Amino acid sequence: MHLNGLTYHFTIEQTVFRVSMFSDGMIESVIPGHSHAKGCYEIHCITEGTGSVLLGDTRFFVSANSLYMTGPHIFHEQTPDPTNPMAEICIYLQLLPSSEGQKKSDFVNTFINQTSWIGTDTNGVLPIMKQIQSEITTPTAPGHTSFMSGLFMQLFCALVRCYKADMPAAKEQSPGGSV
Repeated sequence: MHLNGLTYHFTIEQTVFRVSMFSDGMIESVIPGHSHAKGCYEIHCITEGTGSVLLGDTRFFVSANSLYMTGPHIFHEQTPDPTNPMAEICIYLQLLPSSEGQKKSDFVNTFINQTSWIGTDTNGVLPIMKQIQSEITTPTAPGHTSFMSGLFMQLFCALVRCYKADMPAAKEQSPGGSV
């Protein structure tokens, strides 16, 4: 499934984001290298299979439970393993321009300043992504928009916790890392 033009919004500590794309499914051919504009982020969660991702000029092996984020202007390309192609859930979000000039909390800045990251899901990102995957198919359910906003806030917080667990003081405990 690939859904463009979504208009979900969520707010973290007075900073507003819009989720404009959701996709899931098998990646059976190379997704050509590309990058995104200022304030744009993609969250990728590999749910099965294997392959590699090129982040900048470094290629990383990915498999089930791999998690990576690409921020503004970060070149990235995905290559599935031909014998065991990867499947992923991907969410594209944007920092809304009205939030760009505001002072941000350290927590929000941890996300915004992370231009690229790859690691493993140490904070429950995958279950949240799967809830989003399920809920996004029921847009007429009572409270759908509010429920989705809550899920996106949880996703944001869980991802920042993954980053923080992987920062220098915790490096020995976590296999992930900044790129």
